[in-house]
Amino acid sequence: MFTFAGRMKKTVILFLFSLLLTFVVGCTPSHYRLSFEEIDDMADYYPAQAKVYLERTDSNDNKGYYKLLACKIRYQITGVYFLRRDSDIEDAIQIFTKENNEPMLARALYYKGAMTFNTTHDTTQTLQILMQACRHSSIMRQKEKLDLYDLMCRITHDNSYTVKLEDEARQSHNISHRAWATLYRAVNNQDRQLAEEAFDIAIPSTTDQMALASIPGMNSVYTAALQNRPEFLSYQNKLDQNDLNIKIAKAGKLPTISANAGATTSTTSMNKNGWGSQMKTNFSMGGGIGVSIPLFDNRQTKTSVNKALIQRESILLDIKNEQTKLYSTIENYWLQANTNQSQFKAAKVSSESAQTSYDLLSEQFKLGLKNIVELRTGKDNLLKAKQNELQAKYLTILNINMLKFYQNGRI
Repeated sequence: MFTFAGRMKKTVILFLFSLLLTFVVGCTPSHYRLSFEEIDDMADYYPAQAKVYLERTDSNDNKGYYKLLACKIRYQITGVYFLRRDSDIEDAIQIFTKENNEPMLARALYYKGAMTFNTTHDTTQTLQILMQACRHSSIMRQKEKLDLYDLMCRITHDNSYTVKLEDEARQSHNISHRAWATLYRAVNNQDRQLAEEAFDIAIPSTTDQMALASIPGMNSVYTAALQNRPEFLSYQNKLDQNDLNIKIAKAGKLPTISANAGATTSTTSMNKNGWGSQMKTNFSMGGGIGVSIPLFDNRQTKTSVNKALIQRESILLDIKNEQTKLYSTIENYWLQANTNQSQFKAAKVSSESAQTSYDLLSEQFKLGLKNIVELRTGKDNLLKAKQNELQAKYLTILNINMLKFYQNGRI
């Protein structure tokens, strides 16, 4: 009974302590709020924390500022936004336009342009938005002004914005943006210098007929390559050499026949006969034939034969591996040639269609029926179609020539 009462007392104490802790932790932060200006400064470097404090504010205090901060924080965290679902930036622009609040309007236009560029990479639409922000850039916050000029430098490659970026960075003692301004100027000057220098471009003499030529058969190319490629000729020499090594090793089991012959004579001073007579008398001749049959050689002959046979198997495996690689390479070139040839035929039709569409857009633009954005879109589509056509054309010619190289040994 005493134990049960003690446990109940301990449980009640822990429950009251956890309830008090929950009350303190849950209630204390909700009463701590920041102003929109403080949240604005915090969002420059700590957007996640700024988002928490923004959620504690009342959007009715300043709807435009609230929506601008929501958009800014989202941009700082993700860098993009959903054009169809995100209406905060459009609402902020409308509010600031009605209020004639130019500093806030310029900031809202900057974030809209920056997020549009990061989301769609449409430089034409981005420039239209950012140019509106540049009209009021002199009264923008320092950080957004630097970011605006930085983005204009990256899109336009215009040194006038580089100068503005460098001046603002010098006034605000921003070392990072000064470094970027120096880099932008160097790149722009280099691009201008390269554009001014005249140089000739070597254009390969290719025709559409070369890309539409018949593609050599894969098996015929493979068969010819086996006979022409130097690596297979080298392996054939290794096989011939290995055959000689096997014959030499097997010769250790054959009997050995040896023959010898000799002639001898001698003289001595103890004999009364003359030197010439002794030479004739003592002259003798001899000869012999020997046959050696190997019976026990401590397995030396068998070991040599096995080593030669193993070497032959290794050479055959290397040849098989090279044949597989060669077949895979030729098959890849053959597939690429067929694929790119089909893509070239389709791209040629698409290019002609895009050219006709662009010619029509050009005439409509001259008559005022189409705007510059639609004309630029048509031009981009034409360039993409031309690019796809040229890429498929040259890849087809390359792969056909590679097949001919493996077939004939020359291009």
